[in-house]
Amino acid sequence: MPNAIQAICRIVCWRFPEVPQISIGDLHRDWTSESGPKPLLLDVRTAAEFAVSHLPGAVRIDPGAEADLVASLMRPGVRTVVYCSVGYRSSQLAARLIRAGHGPIANLEGSIFEWANHGFPLEADGQPVRRVHCYQRKYRRMLNPAKVEAVW
Repeated sequence: MPNAIQAICRIVCWRFPEVPQISIGDLHRDWTSESGPKPLLLDVRTAAEFAVSHLPGAVRIDPGAEADLVASLMRPGVRTVVYCSVGYRSSQLAARLIRAGHGPIANLEGSIFEWANHGFPLEADGQPVRRVHCYQRKYRRMLNPAKVEAVW
C-alpha cells in the first residue's frame, strides 16, 4: 500500500473507530467465492467518479445519503461493504449506518485506489476498464500508473 494511502487509512481508522475495515484481499476472496452470499458493494462517490469506473456490481450511493435510504438497499445477514476513493467518505456513511443500527457493514480499506493498485477488476458501463477517477488531480500520485490510469 503506498505511503499516502497508508496514512489516510490510519486517519480513517482513528476518526471512525466504530467502523470495521475489510482488506482488499479479503473482499476479493469473498467476492470471488462460490460459497455464501456476495457482499453488497456500495460506491460512495459522485456520479462522475462512478461513471469512470467502479467495482463490478457496485451500486452508487451519494456521499450524503440518509442512513434509512441506504439501509433500504441492504439485505439481512449480508455484509455491506462501502468504498470511495481512499475510505474517508465511505467511512462517514458507514458510521451513520452503524449509529442508526444498520449492519453488518465494513469499509474497504484503501478503497478503490488500493483495489485498482492491486489490479483487481474494475468496470464502467458493464465493461472491464483500467482507469480510476482520482477525485482531485493531486491524488493521482496515489494510483500506480503501471496498473491503472488516473482520470480527473
